[in-house]
Amino acid sequence: MKKRFNPISVTVLLTVTLQVGAYGGSLRKVWEIDLKAEIKGPVGSMLMQPSILAIRFSPDSTKIAVGGGAYRMDRPVRSRLVLVQVEHPRINIRHFDIADIASDSEVLGIRPPAIAWSPAGDSILAGVNLIRLSDGSSCEIPATLEQAFFGSDRIVARMPSKAGSAGLEFFDFGCKSTGFSDIAYPEWTFADASSDRGLVVLLRTNSTGPTQSSELVVLDPMTRKIVRSWPTSKTGYYARFAERGKVICAGDNGEDLSTDRQVPPRCMNVDTGEEIAEAHGINGGAPLSAAEHGNRILASDHSHFWNVLYREYDTALKRRGIWDFGKNTVIASWQPDTQLYGALASKPAKGPFTFAISPDGDFVAEAGNGILRLYKIEP
Repeated sequence: MKKRFNPISVTVLLTVTLQVGAYGGSLRKVWEIDLKAEIKGPVGSMLMQPSILAIRFSPDSTKIAVGGGAYRMDRPVRSRLVLVQVEHPRINIRHFDIADIASDSEVLGIRPPAIAWSPAGDSILAGVNLIRLSDGSSCEIPATLEQAFFGSDRIVARMPSKAGSAGLEFFDFGCKSTGFSDIAYPEWTFADASSDRGLVVLLRTNSTGPTQSSELVVLDPMTRKIVRSWPTSKTGYYARFAERGKVICAGDNGEDLSTDRQVPPRCMNVDTGEEIAEAHGINGGAPLSAAEHGNRILASDHSHFWNVLYREYDTALKRRGIWDFGKNTVIASWQPDTQLYGALASKPAKGPFTFAISPDGDFVAEAGNGILRLYKIEP
């Protein structure tokens, strides 16, 4: 059947639109769709910006889940999750009301993505909400926003323990607790999980002594065994699994001008600990999105500017880049658009469009201010 697009709400461009310098690849814009009506919710206010705070491709790269900003700010906060087909973006759009907000807008936070798909693609985690796509039913995990799918039938989440510290708790697809694993580190943050291998990556920090040190730790939480670790001075602190859990890619927010330190994003073999490659054309890398089943990452290239008011350097997003760590090549880069967050005010909060790369590494999605765009990576 021939594809049909709504000429009002979907724009199709068949030309190469994003290419920088001498990079050998580019991005071809496939479509753009307006989702403002879908994410505003049943009691959406004209005073609220229709922001998009998180997006994630399905495991087979055929769908995109979109998390919108709150349409109701009083307690309990409510927002929308919208499901779009990659091939036919205006056909069979599904939307779900969810508790709180599924947001990746804290761009340098290291928690797992706010939206995650089950390995089978039949359920979605959106913040604390588990949505079953077969019938639209849902339940809530009594957790923070640090959770992810762990294997084919479990969810793992950072939870406080009875002793007052924190550990990793496991839930079934009915949001019922099935076990708890203590984490012995006094300071740690949950960064990502591999549903393929049943591993998690944590940022472990040691603040005791004269200096602070930190490292990325790949952990098997069932056995409490450390599989691999790297000091963040060599990798950065923001980490994502790639290549079905066989690779960790990490970065941070760029150079430290006070110590003359520059760490580009790097990818390491989880089993051997050896570095695979580093992206010399990208400064920092965080936040980044990794192709879960491929060898490409979408990374953030940072620059710095002098803040006259505070008399110090601030970090700013210069561009985004697609890096193929298998070939150690930056394929393409571009400057993302900026969106407004929250209620309209004299000084509304601003941030770059949220983004994701597909698990197969073939597509990139960007979204903000109610607009979702899909690009095809052209090598």
